[in-house]
Amino acid sequence: MARSFRPPQGTRFPKWSDASVAFEAAGPLREKLMLAAVLGYHAPRQGRFTLLRNVEGEIAGAACFNLREADVFIDYLTRNDRFAKRGVSVGVVLLDAVEEFARLHRREAIRLDSMQDSLLLDWYSNYGFAREGPPHDEVGWGTLFPMVMLLGVRPPP
Repeated sequence: MARSFRPPQGTRFPKWSDASVAFEAAGPLREKLMLAAVLGYHAPRQGRFTLLRNVEGEIAGAACFNLREADVFIDYLTRNDRFAKRGVSVGVVLLDAVEEFARLHRREAIRLDSMQDSLLLDWYSNYGFAREGPPHDEVGWGTLFPMVMLLGVRPPP
C-alpha cells in the first residue's frame, strides 16, 4: 500500500471534474494518449497513480506511474499541447514529483520506455536517466527505449 504522499506545489492528483478539461497530448504522444486514459489510469489501490501539472487552473501535463516492488515505472509522461510553447516547466516538475514519490516509498529506481525521438531521449538523459537494455518494438507505439534512473535510496532517518 502506498505511503501518504502530498503532491508538491503545482501538481495534484486527478479530480472527477478534470474529465471536461481541454487536453491534447503534445509531441510523439499526440493522438496516442487521450485525457480519459490519463484520468482512468489513477487507481491507487492497485498501485497506479496519475499526477497532474496544474498551471493557473489548467492541466499542463500528466505523469502516470506504477508503484512496483523495487521501482516506480512511468507509463506516460506528457505535456498538454496548449502549453507546448508557453515556457512553462512541465516535465521536470512532474519528474521531480515522481522522484519524491519513489524516494518516499524507498524504491531504488525510476524506469520508463521512451519513444524513439532523439530530443526526448536526450531530455531524459539530461534529467539523469540512462538507457537500460536493447530497444524493443511495441505495436502502436513503435520502437521503445528502456531507461532507468537509479535513486540510491537511503534508509529512513
